[in-house]
Amino acid sequence: RVHQPSTLGATPKKLHLPLEDGFWEADPHLIATVPKETLQSLDASDVAGHLGTKPLEILIRWRISRYNRAPFPDHFNRQFITNYLKNPEYGLGDYLEANHGYIAEVYAFVDPDDDAAQEFSVILTAVLEPDCPNSKRNEIERELSAHINRLQRLDNGLDMPQTREPISHPKDGTTLLVATQKEVTLADLHHTRRLSLDYLCHPEND
Repeated sequence: RVHQPSTLGATPKKLHLPLEDGFWEADPHLIATVPKETLQSLDASDVAGHLGTKPLEILIRWRISRYNRAPFPDHFNRQFITNYLKNPEYGLGDYLEANHGYIAEVYAFVDPDDDAAQEFSVILTAVLEPDCPNSKRNEIERELSAHINRLQRLDNGLDMPQTREPISHPKDGTTLLVATQKEVTLADLHHTRRLSLDYLCHPEND
């Protein structure tokens, strides 16, 4: 529960909803399954407040949208996810897993959004956790920069605009390789999709 909501779009993975005289902050990584018996045993004094009908509908849509996303084009999935990210020879998957405490999400802009295409322009953005220190941010940026430069050299049909200057974005979205949650807005992410890397950024045994 917080007293003030964040600036609109400043924290794309969090949601602030009005709750009584304040706001309720929802974070997908802090949501847990609560046994039915526990809920039934609560006293009225244990309840901080009640969400109205509209905020409750917003909350439900927000949770569903995290899982109900359109897939990336097949060739991109095979070349980036299967052949590179999951390939231990390159080490990107291992690095993301080792640094899951600092990386909140990884987003990708893939153009064209066409399943029949064989060549794509790809812009990646790793959104960091709020408590990620600057030294770690710099390290993550160097590591990801090395990977996008390697991807650019491979014969895989993936063009990585972040490997050259000036960087252009066809949809005027963010071109930051590494960003804090305050540096990336919902407008920036409008044309991107979240990569399904929860198994790396949020491993089950964490």
